[in-house]
Amino acid sequence: MGKNPKFNKIILIMVFIILCLTPALLFAQSGQNKVLPLLLTSGLVDCDKGEVEYIVWTEDPLQLFSIENILRSSSLTWQRQTLSDFSGREVYQYFAKQNINKENEKEGLQFYCALYSRVAGKTVHVYMEEKVYACLNAEQYFQENNIPEIQSVSTKQMTSINGYDRRIPGAVRFGKEETNIQIITNGEVSDHNRVILALPALIEEF
Repeated sequence: MGKNPKFNKIILIMVFIILCLTPALLFAQSGQNKVLPLLLTSGLVDCDKGEVEYIVWTEDPLQLFSIENILRSSSLTWQRQTLSDFSGREVYQYFAKQNINKENEKEGLQFYCALYSRVAGKTVHVYMEEKVYACLNAEQYFQENNIPEIQSVSTKQMTSINGYDRRIPGAVRFGKEETNIQIITNGEVSDHNRVILALPALIEEF
């Protein structure tokens, strides 16, 4: 078979095509893995300041010592709440808030990812909520960042879209699907504009 000139020519053409396409495919893959822009750096909101809240939540009292040691090593000021769920079990929640701008917004997401990797587990859950006072087309945000929508709900009071993005750690079960990003915006009856981007989902009231 190796003596067939037409066959050899076809093989050489195929090898050439593969060699030419490989760098392009690698570049495309690396582009897909870039850091997800949050609200301020999305180019879709007309503001440059916001607030981020980090929340660590658990029902397991045996995890509190480890959680508090990790949180003390951060530069944030954490507060602790002890709540009760519907069955009377105690729930422990730690939270810290931080003002952000376009320049340090990326660091806020990096902190969430690092906190998740160090704290999150079967009985410990980590959340992040970014809040800005501005208008946002949530569908456009999902489309421009190639985030598949899991569910969309719209009322006069609010619009909420859930999705899943591989660049973000963690997820919560949403029916048969998993979601790790949610955007909630004001509805048409609101007196002021407000947007919350929640990872993996909103844990507090809008």
